Amino acid sequence: MEQNHIILVVNENAEKRAVFRKRLEQKAMVLEGGNEDAAIKLLGAVKISLVFLIPGQGEEESFLLRRMKEQGLVERIPVMVCDNSYDQERMNRFYAWGCSDYVCEPLSDLVLYRKLAFMLRLLDAEKMRTLLSRKEKKGTKEGKLSEKSYDAMTGLLNHSYAIQAIKKAIQDHPEKSVAIAVMDVNHLKKANDQYGYLFGNRVLRYVSERLTEAVRESDIVSRFGDDEFLIYIQHNGHPEIIFDRIQQLINGYVDNYALSVSIGIACDQVAGRDFDMLFSAADKALHYVENTDRSGYCFYQNDLKTATIH
Repeated sequence: MEQNHIILVVNENAEKRAVFRKRLEQKAMVLEGGNEDAAIKLLGAVKISLVFLIPGQGEEESFLLRRMKEQGLVERIPVMVCDNSYDQERMNRFYAWGCSDYVCEPLSDLVLYRKLAFMLRLLDAEKMRTLLSRKEKKGTKEGKLSEKSYDAMTGLLNHSYAIQAIKKAIQDHPEKSVAIAVMDVNHLKKANDQYGYLFGNRVLRYVSERLTEAVRESDIVSRFGDDEFLIYIQHNGHPEIIFDRIQQLINGYVDNYALSVSIGIACDQVAGRDFDMLFSAADKALHYVENTDRSGYCFYQNDLKTATIH
């Protein structure tokens, strides 16, 4: 399975979604959207690579596509429409609303996987062009951040520059719901003692890469201490989606080392929009996780004793 990509399957029929989810999970991580509203929320919360739309009938057939086009999403997120039978007029309408590919059932695995592979390769190529463009901009005086702004080990922003960037992001986007998380890599000292510091450094770089994959361009990730990371996200009411994604990408094994993380999260609805208050609340939630289960994530609330660890 290609963990770098997430496919969103959209249809109101749970059984039909489950059938395609099972097939698509051979090629990528898969999320489900039961209807257009759920799909739009996921598109705003998660870095979706491709939408696999199984359309309805009548007026609802292209409702999601219309909303995605209105919000400018079809320009950066490809949509593959899988219809129950071939219909020239429906196909034309889907293409007019911005779908990238139109296929029909019955659809063999060979055709499905080849089409997916082609579309995902295009996405990877576009991502590479974007990265190269950013590197070129960083080479100019206008776009280049000081090397002191980055952590030499992981390539992430260091804590002092990240704090400035987060404060500015909160101030510049008062309309956005935000959350700050403090994440700790569990038992890293034990790994250093057992396997050596070179291995521990490799774990830190691995975690940094997975974090970068999990968040979006509007989010901020920083190394905040030896084994601690600071994460800032903007969300639409479902921040748990991103932290589920972080756990899925990170928790597992690096060689024989069982890697897991503990995360404390503070949302502005509970802790306010001041950075210091958000950070303090997230840190308290982190300590609650570490003192309870040692792994998972928890949202700060006034009575942490009743908080749920996910």
